[in-house]
Amino acid sequence: MPSEKVLLISILKDSHRNLSCLSLFSALAGRNIDVKLLFLPKEEEYDEAAFGEFVRGGDFGIIGISLMTSGFNFAKALTSAVREHSPTTHVVWGGIHPTLMPDECLDHADSVCVGEGELTLQRLAEAVFSGGDASGIPGIGVKKPGGGKVVNKPAPLINDLDSLPFSRYDWDGFYLQDASGLRAFGRDEYVRYSNYNGDDYTLMASRSCPFSCAYCCNSFLNELYGNKGRIRTRSVDNVIQEIKHAMSYIGEIKFINFIDDHFFLSSKEWLGRFTERYAEEIKLPFIVRVVPGSFDEDDMKKLKAAGLRFVQIGLQSGSENTHKQIFNRKFNRDKFISAARILNRCGIHPFYDVIIQNDFENDADRDETLRLLLDLKKPFSLFLFALTPFPKTRLETMYEERGIKPRTDPYGKGYADYDENDFHYQLAGLIPYMPGFAARMVFRMRKVKAARTAFQVYYRAAKTRERKNVTAQ
Repeated sequence: MPSEKVLLISILKDSHRNLSCLSLFSALAGRNIDVKLLFLPKEEEYDEAAFGEFVRGGDFGIIGISLMTSGFNFAKALTSAVREHSPTTHVVWGGIHPTLMPDECLDHADSVCVGEGELTLQRLAEAVFSGGDASGIPGIGVKKPGGGKVVNKPAPLINDLDSLPFSRYDWDGFYLQDASGLRAFGRDEYVRYSNYNGDDYTLMASRSCPFSCAYCCNSFLNELYGNKGRIRTRSVDNVIQEIKHAMSYIGEIKFINFIDDHFFLSSKEWLGRFTERYAEEIKLPFIVRVVPGSFDEDDMKKLKAAGLRFVQIGLQSGSENTHKQIFNRKFNRDKFISAARILNRCGIHPFYDVIIQNDFENDADRDETLRLLLDLKKPFSLFLFALTPFPKTRLETMYEERGIKPRTDPYGKGYADYDENDFHYQLAGLIPYMPGFAARMVFRMRKVKAARTAFQVYYRAAKTRERKNVTAQ
C-alpha cells in the first residue's frame, strides 16, 4: 500500500502567499493526515538533486503541485523529477491552470483537481491510500488504465467557509528551497518571501466573483459552476478569530492584507459588524480590493476609522470603448473619478491596476488612459500590466476570432511581460511621481519626436537611479 504521507508544493513566484496551499495543508492536517508543504519560490534556484533527495527521504504517497498557467513548465519539470526519484508516488496537480486545462495537465500528472480542493483532495487521499478507484470522485480527473482520460465535474462549492480550518504557517511542517538550499521554513523565510517585509498577514473573507471580465479566469469559473458569481462570505467572527490566531504565533504583524476579489460585495450589515469588531479587537491597518461604484463615502469613513489605509482598484483602461468591446466591463469615467475623490477625502491611499499594453487598443485609447491618470488627484500608486490571453477566457477566444497573435505568453511571463521602452508605459509609470504640470507637458508634446526622445532619456535615468537605490538598500 502507498505511504499515507502527502507533500504539497507551492511554486508561486517570489512568495509564500499561496492561500490555496495553506488552506489545503490545514484541511489535510485537520483530518490527521501526515502532510508537509514545500515552497519553491524561485524556479531559477531550483536544485533537482536536493529536491530528489527530499522526495526520496520523505516517502510520500501523494505529491500535490499547485500551479497557475505561468508555472506549467516548472510543474512538468518537478513531476519528471518525482517520477525519477520516487516512481510510485501519485502526483496530483491543482490550482487554476488544472481547473482551466485538465486534459493538458493529465498528460503529465496522475490526476488533477478541478475547482476547490479542500474536500476533494481529502477524498483523493482516501482513495490513493486505500488502493481504491479515484475516477468517480467529483472534481478529480484521472488517466484511464487502458488509455484515455476522465475529468469529472467539480464538487459543489463549499458554502460554509467557516467550516474550513484556518490557514496556518506550520513551522514544523513547512520547507523552502532557494539558492541557500532546501531547509525548514521559519520566521526568517516568512519575512524574506513576504511582499511587505514580513509585516503583513494575508487572508480572504470571501470567495467567488460576480463579474465576468474577458481577461479573467472568473469568466470561465462562473460558467463551470453555473452559479453566476455567487459570493460566499465567512462570518465576521470567523475572520476576526483567524487574524487573532495568526497574531498569536507568527510574531509581530503590522497590517492585514485582504485579497478578496471585491471586499465591498459583502452586505452592509456584514461590513458594519466587521468594522466594529476589527476596530475593537485587531486595531491594525489593513488593505482591501474594491470595485469603483461599490462604495460610498460613509462606507469609507467607517472603514478608515477601523484601520483601512490602502485600497486596490481595477482601472485597467481609461477608454470606455475598451471596457465595453474588449473587457466586458462596465465603466464610467466620471464615476471612477468620483470614487477616487472619495478615497482622497478619506485619506485612503489608492493603488490602481492598469493594463497599459493591450493588443486591441490604439494610441487614441491609450491616450484616454493617460488623460484619466492625469486627472486623478495624488497621491496614488499604479500596478501596470500587459494584456494576456489566459486559457479558457473570453479574451483567448477574441484573439483567435480576430486572428491576432498576442505579444504576451500566459505560459511565460504573462501580464508582467511589458515593454519598458513603450512611451505610454513609461509616462504612466511616472505620472504618480512627476509634478502635474511636467507630466501634462510631456503628454501634450507626445507627438513631437524630440520631446518624446528627451522624456525617454529622462525616464531611463530615473529608472537607473531607482535601481541603484534598491541595490544600496
